[in-house]
Amino acid sequence: MTDTPIDPEGNLIGGFTDRNFFDLLPKTLTSTTDSSQLRAGAEYLMAFSGVVIPVRAGLFRTTSPFGHAIEGGSSTIRGFTAGTGINFNRFVFDIAFERRESDVALGLQRLNRSEAVENPTETLSVDRIVASVILRFDNDGGLAKFFRGLFAGNDSEDVSE
Repeated sequence: MTDTPIDPEGNLIGGFTDRNFFDLLPKTLTSTTDSSQLRAGAEYLMAFSGVVIPVRAGLFRTTSPFGHAIEGGSSTIRGFTAGTGINFNRFVFDIAFERRESDVALGLQRLNRSEAVENPTETLSVDRIVASVILRFDNDGGLAKFFRGLFAGNDSEDVSE
């Protein structure tokens, strides 16, 4: 068994202390950038007799610590979402659209060139549609009682009263 050297403050000397998780360089020498995420959105509910229709939209921007190989830049994903649905008594039908874009590095083979090109990037766009159907069970039904007992315990209060 070897002794691990520890400084007077209790930190490992020469170990993984004060190292960046992604490249294991000391924090003062790392080239990994910080990550961040910004999201904003709104939802409007239109209520009719027995039916509620939500309409929503949002914007997002995410910066990743992993960048493309060109200029050591970070990768930024930006996009928007929009969705709607319809809520009946026990059923919810929902559909949403998402578009995300980011600038990605191109290789020389993709450019069909043999010489270097300054900042060879293109914008990558991804569109996605997500749909869901949700069935709500009664509060006093057998399945609701089973899950209430499973997660809240058998001695929990009945929330349907």
